[in-house]
Amino acid sequence: MYKHILFLLLIVPFCTKAQLYNNPFLSLTLEPDNAPVKIFTLGSNYNLGSNALTGKFYNALLNTTFIDEDAKNSPLPYLKTNNNDLGLYLDNSLFYSWKPNDKDVYFDISLSSRIQYTANFSADAYKLALFGNEMFAGQTADISGFNFTHYAYQSLQFGFFKYKKQTGNHTLLYGGGVSLVSGAGYNSLSIPKGALYTSPTGDSISLDAKLSSKAANPTSMITDVNGLGASINGFIAMRFDNQDELRFQLADIGFVDWFKNISQFSINKQISYTGERVSVINGKASFTQYYLAFDTIANQAGNSSSGGSFVTALPFQLRLLYTKNLSSSLTLTGGLEYIHDNMQIPELDFSAKRTMLQNRLSGRLGFSLFGYSTYGITAGLDYTINKYFTVTIGTQHFEGLIPLTGTFGQGYYANIKYSL
Repeated sequence: MYKHILFLLLIVPFCTKAQLYNNPFLSLTLEPDNAPVKIFTLGSNYNLGSNALTGKFYNALLNTTFIDEDAKNSPLPYLKTNNNDLGLYLDNSLFYSWKPNDKDVYFDISLSSRIQYTANFSADAYKLALFGNEMFAGQTADISGFNFTHYAYQSLQFGFFKYKKQTGNHTLLYGGGVSLVSGAGYNSLSIPKGALYTSPTGDSISLDAKLSSKAANPTSMITDVNGLGASINGFIAMRFDNQDELRFQLADIGFVDWFKNISQFSINKQISYTGERVSVINGKASFTQYYLAFDTIANQAGNSSSGGSFVTALPFQLRLLYTKNLSSSLTLTGGLEYIHDNMQIPELDFSAKRTMLQNRLSGRLGFSLFGYSTYGITAGLDYTINKYFTVTIGTQHFEGLIPLTGTFGQGYYANIKYSL
């Protein structure tokens, strides 16, 4: 037993994804007579995906110090003129619930940390960032529509949930909570209009851009407090007379007031640089004389500031699951997850789950579409060690285990649950 627990404690903070199947609220039992009096879970989720960037590119970006030409070229066949996207999030959470002896309601407390990056970008923006402007000699690179957002925040939630058993097998479960939010970091960059013209000889450039940025710059994305806020969360689950189940959750509906380590800048003009060119060395774009950084340009143009405060909405999440029970050991589940950031299309999920070994082991296999990525092969395992401990591991991008050109996502999730 000790070795099992130690193994999970070591891997959970680093193995991660899939809020649909690694979510303490969406996994509560719908059998009120058998509901545990106490539940404690430790879980982690990681998800990275794009509709254009490839597994080969991710591998070079995250695991090496140099992005070689093969890795940089691998996304080129998949880039669209506009509306390419990239999304990444990392969740870590602790959850505890209990039922007082004299109450018919359960109370819960949870602590979570979320780090999230999302971006929309054009094909020209990718080529400029990875290859420089040499290929655009005598042409204009269009970077309009670029949007980048980064959040890092921690939440402490206090909530409740309650069962309401109705006629037959029909069961209703509902609950919610209020969270105190500590904002560690935030960054946004929006370019509604942007064009970079390179002269035919490649020795001068002209930037015509309208853009804006706001940031609360952290030294640590876990321990810094650069903003404070609040959020509300709610969920509902129903089991019907035919044993089918429907679950729905809204999370992180709230805001953060950022007031520390603030920087802001904007540009709305045309700027020309004669005798300069853009080069890229090991993934870093630069002019001949200085770095090509929008905040540097804004400083030169006199449109940057530090200090002050601003308020942003949190990237709320919506999740929906419908499970069809085909037998006591086989179920089919359809799911939907939407994150209100730069995600344009919700992720759709379909999977089958088989229970084995006297209900101690269950395996899940399926596929996902859209979301941050284009597709994913999903897989997961739940193993009941004994009557108290259950372990869950899985991935929404099994294909991402092998970083090939035709794969567009990666991610893992892990969870250990104690029930009494």
